[in-house]
Amino acid sequence: MRLLFDATESLRCCVPAWNRYAYRMNSVSLVNGSPRKQTNRRRESDRKMLRAATVLIAQKGLGQATLSEIGLAAGYSSGLPTMRFGSKSGLLEALITSMSGWCNSQIESAVAGLQGLDAVRARLDTHLANTMKYPEGAVAFQLLALESRYSLPDLRTHVDDVRGGWRRDLEMDIKVGQALGAVRSDIDARTYSDLLMGAVESTVMHALDGGIERLRRGLPQYVEVLIDKPAAADLETGEASASKVANQSQGRRSRSG
Repeated sequence: MRLLFDATESLRCCVPAWNRYAYRMNSVSLVNGSPRKQTNRRRESDRKMLRAATVLIAQKGLGQATLSEIGLAAGYSSGLPTMRFGSKSGLLEALITSMSGWCNSQIESAVAGLQGLDAVRARLDTHLANTMKYPEGAVAFQLLALESRYSLPDLRTHVDDVRGGWRRDLEMDIKVGQALGAVRSDIDARTYSDLLMGAVESTVMHALDGGIERLRRGLPQYVEVLIDKPAAADLETGEASASKVANQSQGRRSRSG
């Protein structure tokens, strides 16, 4: 047996270093699971912690949602969030990336094949639809946006990049609509993209109690009033109505004088 052991050791020493390394890694994989499984478990634990963070922030606010509480709420140890993200700021950065990535994927799917005014409507509608699907995420993001202006300035650049991307996409859609003749040519695309995004964000903040669907139904009319290019017949009717109102007002002033 001793001779057999010595022979085995001699053969092992002759194996190239890279092969011995592969052997050791394979042994580790047998104990701890394959690297792919480990990666999947890490992603799953990150996802659960970010989800728990979203819910806690929406329920308690940024200041009251602690890292240890987030870890326990996700079903892990209280120290895992710190181990994984380094700090609360690191977790919040990851949360912004995760939420914006999900939202952007929903928007891009909705506007695929659309352009101009149709893309504007679909883009805005998807923002409100996302709020209905994931209200905690909408609340948490709005709180992050607010706090990044005051108590968490380190997050401001990231939040501004996300919101700026949404606004720039709207601006481009409006410009394309103007080029196609479907959007009024007398409006500034940058200004009106700000107005539209501001309306959506205000809607999210004021209608999370169940009014989103009602406001979502009214969104097409709101867009039409702001940027839709009216038909010639509508222009004539509008001018006639405006003239009638002006004449009535002038008549009342004359009688009162």
